[in-house]
Amino acid sequence: MEVTQTRRIEESLGEDVRLIDNRASPAPVTRTLKASREWTRTLTLGGSHSQTVHGDVTASLLWLSAKGSIEAELQSTLSLAIGSTHLFEEEISVTVPERAAVRIVLSWKRIWQCGEARVLLSDGSVHIVAYQVVVSVTFDQKMQDVADLPD
Repeated sequence: MEVTQTRRIEESLGEDVRLIDNRASPAPVTRTLKASREWTRTLTLGGSHSQTVHGDVTASLLWLSAKGSIEAELQSTLSLAIGSTHLFEEEISVTVPERAAVRIVLSWKRIWQCGEARVLLSDGSVHIVAYQVVVSVTFDQKMQDVADLPD
């Protein structure tokens, strides 16, 4: 078997937003936040193989004789999904200045690795199977100063 990695895909999983309001304090404050997300590593295999079969058929009835050609398209699809559960955790330290408020936005995403697996079958033929596997979950972090908050 030979495996070729072709590309990575980022899939958005949504956002978590946290507001730290330090507007009433004359001193900076430091907060440690734990970002965590449980995720499932999933491997999806999928492929398609088609084959054309030719044959002749003869039908005989007392008053009818017909001969025709039959062409059938056989389609077989292989699909398999396997998974295991994992936990992603990361601590984030945020310092908010005195008399300020900060919004922290975590944009979660799942990272997929895509590619092809070439499988040599016992009859000597090669079957190409596309695959996708989740390799990680992570986030992009944004910190936004917040000026307009209700008192």
